[in-house]
Amino acid sequence: MSWRGSLTKGAWFPFTPWGGFFFFLSLGLLALGILRVELATLLWGSGFLLLSFYTLAGNHLYRLLTWRHLKRSLDAVGCTLPARGLFPGAEAMAEIKVEMPRAALPGFQALFRYRLAWQGDRRLELETLLGPGANDRLKSFSLSRRGWYRAGAAALEFRDVLGFTRGRLRVELNEELRVFPTVLSPEQWLARLEVGGEEEEHLKKRRRSEELLEVRKYYPGDDLRRINWKVYAHLGELFLRIGEETPPPQSRFLIALDSSANPALPAPLAGDYLDGLVEACLGLMNILLLKGLQVQFCWSGGGSPKSFQLEKRNELLALLSELWWSQDPALELPARRGLHVILFSSPGSSALPGLVETLRSRGWALSLYLKRLDYYAEPGRRSLRDLLFMPAAGGRGKEAKRLAAAAEAFNRGLQEELARYRLPAWRLANVGVL
Repeated sequence: MSWRGSLTKGAWFPFTPWGGFFFFLSLGLLALGILRVELATLLWGSGFLLLSFYTLAGNHLYRLLTWRHLKRSLDAVGCTLPARGLFPGAEAMAEIKVEMPRAALPGFQALFRYRLAWQGDRRLELETLLGPGANDRLKSFSLSRRGWYRAGAAALEFRDVLGFTRGRLRVELNEELRVFPTVLSPEQWLARLEVGGEEEEHLKKRRRSEELLEVRKYYPGDDLRRINWKVYAHLGELFLRIGEETPPPQSRFLIALDSSANPALPAPLAGDYLDGLVEACLGLMNILLLKGLQVQFCWSGGGSPKSFQLEKRNELLALLSELWWSQDPALELPARRGLHVILFSSPGSSALPGLVETLRSRGWALSLYLKRLDYYAEPGRRSLRDLLFMPAAGGRGKEAKRLAAAAEAFNRGLQEELARYRLPAWRLANVGVL
């Protein structure tokens, strides 16, 4: 692609905190040497100041040379990510191509940095060191969380080996990367499924029965097991049985996900918690799809329910990779009879009581699954460096303890919800914990 770059804000004084300290120290030493007329102090201050000016001017010059070079080049910067999507934990490769000037300043280096972000401050960061001329790099990466990661810009970062300066050029790169949710194994769900879920309705996809309604002549290559020997005994010719086309059973399952924002969830843990709910939904729907059933799925604020069959599983994965907490608690239900609803929710959800009451009023069978919040605060050992230079690091331990206490309170609420919905008055088909 053609270059569409721009200097970032603050680029005219690209000192790092360490570089800024060194620069003002140089000015102080130089001023002290002039005031006290000390040659040694004056020489030290002048040398340090020249070094600071060299890193500052060199950073500007290197960026200017690169900017002019990229303006004259087509497809000078590019990053190719997997287009088909990934599963969590799978290793993938990103192809990075950057055409840099063939002349580089001594003591400076350039890096390509690309950051793709999603909800909940989830990020993919790619970084590679660049050399003069053409750079073609393969960078391996993996992501442990689902989502549709997007980014509009990358950066070419220029810095000196002493760490005094750090300047950037912004590059427009509109890339996307989809990470599907994890598909749970069937063994984790087979024991939780209720018996039923089929009704006699016609689908486009049909199968053959074994009843004899029609025959046709045998042709080489046909299945010998379907030869009608009774017709052969009468006519002396080979004929094949052709059965009646009868529809397979259609699923009566409706998978519902209560993804309305839950104030009882600690904000730092909300993203992982929702991932667990989504993976549970996908694990159950995957089993139903593998059984040849049609699955209906609805979620908070998602509009009318969507139907999926096995051949549309990729669409289901794409849909689930984008789900996030919704401020709209509405769950649109289909106008059908005799459904078996499997509802996934979180304890303390403000929408859960209304959803259960609505489903009960329709006379549908309802299975409710609530997810436990798993969080354990691991006591970390603080190094001497943290104790001396990072006294605020103790706040991380306090935050971990606060999250552990919030998770414990959340799980106590889970037990209360289980006891509530297991009462006979609610008449739920099943209430379980994920």
